[in-house]
Amino acid sequence: MSKPVTIEITATAYEQHVAFSIMNDGPAIEMEKLKEIEYWLAQDWEESLYKQESIGLVNLNARLKLVYGNDAKLNMKSDERSTEMTIILPRGGNHEFD
Repeated sequence: MSKPVTIEITATAYEQHVAFSIMNDGPAIEMEKLKEIEYWLAQDWEESLYKQESIGLVNLNARLKLVYGNDAKLNMKSDERSTEMTIILPRGGNHEFD
């Protein structure tokens, strides 16, 4: 990067969940790559973990689901001004193991 990049981290509590957003104003993710990431995040984690070249986000998504259940989500969006990743976790943890 030839210019400084700003990273903004926010946490917001809602009635049913908590959202953590990480946004930067660096280069955008190309639309094709973003669609590929979204596709792999929507797949069953065991299948997607080994069938694509970059496993970091898929691994994070799988760990969130293992710890917090299917209510945990990882969302991404990107445009010409910024890229944002949001982690959504259920409040009170994972009730599947209560």
